[in-house]
This record gives sequence, C-alpha cells and structure tokens, in this order.
Amino acid sequence: MTYLDWNILMRLSDHIHQASVLSDIHHFIECNLNHYVEHAVFLDLLQELIVRFKQYHQELLSYAATIEIFVLLMQAVEQMLDGRIYDEISTLDAQQVNQLQKLILSQREKVKEHLQRYKEQQQRNRESIQSYMQTIIKDHHKLLLVRVDLSYTKEKHGQIGLQDFYQHIQKLRQLLKDQQGCFAELKGYVLKLEQGKDKGFHAHLLFIYNGSKRQNDTFLGQAVIDKWREIVGDGGIGNNCNTVKYKERYRQTGRLALGMLHRDDKQMTDNVMLLLNYFANEDKYDQSLLVSYAGMRCLSKGEYQPHGRQYQLKSECK
Repeated sequence: MTYLDWNILMRLSDHIHQASVLSDIHHFIECNLNHYVEHAVFLDLLQELIVRFKQYHQELLSYAATIEIFVLLMQAVEQMLDGRIYDEISTLDAQQVNQLQKLILSQREKVKEHLQRYKEQQQRNRESIQSYMQTIIKDHHKLLLVRVDLSYTKEKHGQIGLQDFYQHIQKLRQLLKDQQGCFAELKGYVLKLEQGKDKGFHAHLLFIYNGSKRQNDTFLGQAVIDKWREIVGDGGIGNNCNTVKYKERYRQTGRLALGMLHRDDKQMTDNVMLLLNYFANEDKYDQSLLVSYAGMRCLSKGEYQPHGRQYQLKSECK
C-alpha cells in the first residue's frame, strides 16, 4: 500500500458521459486497492462519482467487478447517511470512512477473479477468430481485408450511453447481414466493442471481402465510415486504416496485414494473425466494456459456412 497525492493520481474527467464516469469509477476502485488516500480526498471523489453514476445506473445492467464494488460502496454510504442527501458525505466521520475503505479492500479477490476470467476469455477469443480467419483464407484464392475504427465526436459523447451505442451497433450488424452496397461480397468480419475515458464507446472492425469481386480497400474503408455516419447522424466518426499512408508505414516494417491477401502469402497471413491478436488482447483490460446488457458480446464475428473444398497452401509445403 503506497501513499500518493491523489490530486495527481486521480483526476476526474471534465467530459461527463457514461463511458467516462465508469472509467473514473474503475480507476477510483483500483487506486483504492493499491494506494492509501486521505479521508477528505476520498470523500470528495466519492461524492462526485456517486452523483455522476446515479445519472446512468440501471439495475438490469451487467457491470465489471470494479463497478459492482462501487455499487456496494454506494449502498453502504446511503445506509450511513440514513436519508440525508449526498452533499453530506463530507460529514462522515473517520470510523465510517475506514469502514468504506475496508469494504473496498475486502473485495480484492473479486477483482482478481474478474481479471483472470477476462484473460481466459481473451485467449479463447484469439483461438476462435484465428481459426475463423484461417477457414476463410483456405476457401478463397484472395481476400480483401479492411479495418476501420468507429466512434463519436467528443461533442457527441454526452448524448451516447450504452443503449445508444448498442442500437447503433445492431443497425450496423443488420447492414452486414444484408450485404448491400459497401458490404456486398463480405465473407466475414470481426467486431470488438470497447470504451475509454477519452474516446467513449467505440468499435474496432475487420472486414473480410471476396478479393476476386472487390478491390479498392481505401474506398471501402471510407464507405463504411460514411455508413456509420448515416446510422449515428451528427457526431459519428471513424478511422480508415486502409489509407495508402497507413498501409505503407506497415509495409516498410514488414507488418502489413490489410489490403489484398493472397492465399499463398505466408508473410501477410502471419501478419493477419498478429492483427487478430489486437482484437483479443488481454492487456487491453482497461478498454474493455465496464457495462453491458445480459448476453451482450464484446467480441463477435460473422457467420461463415466453409466450402468444404481442400486446398494446399504453399506455406504448408515442406
């Protein structure tokens, strides 16, 4: 347990939205588990976080372990206040603050278990999406790989909660299923949902097109972003990872994984597998969704039925 200046360690976001509030709470709980904090600072932060959290809290939502601990903390505070308003949190005495801090510490194993489950799930996810990609590669002479990141402007963050984000993603999934326009000849996709303190709710996508039918990956990447803007309205933005500049940077380092992939290109195939690791990276725990609906998957992939034909890849030859 270390003693640090929490005014430096723990600054709450100036931009208040559901994703930033949950990220601040996550950081608050983790800091309490690893550092000592003076009572006055603890109470100031706790009061502000409870007020912010109350705007978004719903009983039916599923939370990460750190957020569940905060809910327990909030319930304990309400009992201590005994009907008084949250502005009076500062009146809690030293014994009560100690009880609250001990409550957090008593939940340490819960956080460890949640993190371990997360890492194990990411390992399963990696194996699943890599197997998925290998199957599609074996079935096609060439594939066109397009990656985009979809998010919202900072001005839009305050209007976007989990429900809005989920609805936007569901509309996008339906378009992927319909396979019209920029999604025609789409053979598969990988979709990762994340959140961040500054970036808010956002998504990373890898699109897998039939390379014999689709070309011009730069255009397709931008077309997907334009479609996202249609779904969201004002405030939808995206990053096209298939621009010439972006691909050239990775080509120079031998890590290019986007654009046209030929079935017998072992180097690029290996790079694609490394790219998929990014979608199931166990080190990105802080960017994982801290809130979700029951059954909501943070990582998903499209449906694909293998052709059943047998191919021999050059990379498999002795």
